[in-house]
Formats: sequence, structure tokens, C-alpha cells
Amino acid sequence: LDSPPCPARLEVFSQALLEVVNIFPSYRGVLFAVKSEHDAVVKSLRAAVDAANAVEGRMQVIKAESVSLVGQSTAHFQHVTSAAAARLEELEKLTKEQASAVTKLSAERAEYLDRCLKSEEKAEEMHKHNMVIVRNYHATHEEVQALRKQVHLLEADNKRLHQQKADAEAMVKDKDDKLQEAEKFAKTMVTRKEYNDLHQKLVDQRKLTDDYA
Repeated sequence: LDSPPCPARLEVFSQALLEVVNIFPSYRGVLFAVKSEHDAVVKSLRAAVDAANAVEGRMQVIKAESVSLVGQSTAHFQHVTSAAAARLEELEKLTKEQASAVTKLSAERAEYLDRCLKSEEKAEEMHKHNMVIVRNYHATHEEVQALRKQVHLLEADNKRLHQQKADAEAMVKDKDDKLQEAEKFAKTMVTRKEYNDLHQKLVDQRKLTDDYA
């Protein structure tokens, strides 16, 4: 009697209750009403437990997929960010070198102009060379700006992924709360002691009926 509730025993007791109904025709209406209500509650509880198990399984899958997705996204973001940072550092270094080269060449150009006022052809060549360096400098600067924008976009994308993770965790918590409510509801099933008390009352009623007879 102290063993936990068992669906198989519950089925046996249900059949036994039918036998009791047949034994006591005068109580058939009441006993059938009790049995119908009992069966309806048991069916509802089983449906609730099955639904809760299905939801729990789905939540485990969603949680695993969310963790995997965030891990992959984080790894990808770190890889891209590291590559972009390395490239940005390289380009900034190159920009500084080219800026230094521009400054140096400008000084050399001024020196050559002072020394070679009559050498217009050479001055024109140096000017063209200087313009190429300036264009390269501007192109490098634009590439640096584009990489900075890309870093900002990647940071925004990472923030969005973290928000998705937070939303998925909130969904899992909500489903866990519903599962706990379903488990609390399942604990309200009729216990073996309550069933035995009802059965004993029926036996006592039967004895009283026999005594009057």
C-alpha cells in the first residue's frame, strides 16, 4: 500500500470498481458518477503530463540549438574581428609610413626646387610621383574607414545574437515554469490511500446493507 501510484494498478482498481457497481445496483448511479469523474481527472492528468514531457523535450532541443548557434556565432565573430583588427593595424601602420613618406618627399621636393630651379622636367616628375603617393594615402585611408564600419557592423550583429540568446533563454525559462505547474497539477492525482478509504467506505456500506437485509 505504500508503493507509489502505478497506472497498471489504477486500471485494475477501475475494473474492480465496476465489479462493485454490479454488486451494489442501488448505488450504481453514484458509483458510476464517481468512476466517470475519476477517469476524467486521470485522463486530464495524463494528457497534461504527456504535453509537459513534449514541451520539455522541445525546450531541451531549442536550448541546445541556441547554445550551439551562439557559440558558432561568437567564434566566427572573434575570428573576423581578429582578422579585421590585424588588417586595421597593418593599414594604420602603412598609413603612417606613407604619411611619413609624403612628408619626407614634400621636404625633398622643396629642396630639389631650391637646388634645381632650372630643372622643370625633373620637378614635374617628382610632382607626379608625389601625387601617386597622395592618392595611395587617400585610398588607404578610405579602406581603413571601410574596415572600421565593418567592425561596427560586426559588433551590432554580435549584440543582436546575444539578444537572441537572451530571448531563447527567457523562452526556456517560461516553458520550465509551465512544466513545473504541470508537475504540481499531476501531484494532485488520487492517491492509493484515498482510494482505499473510499473502498473501505463501500465495504462498510455493503455490510450495513446486508445487516438491514
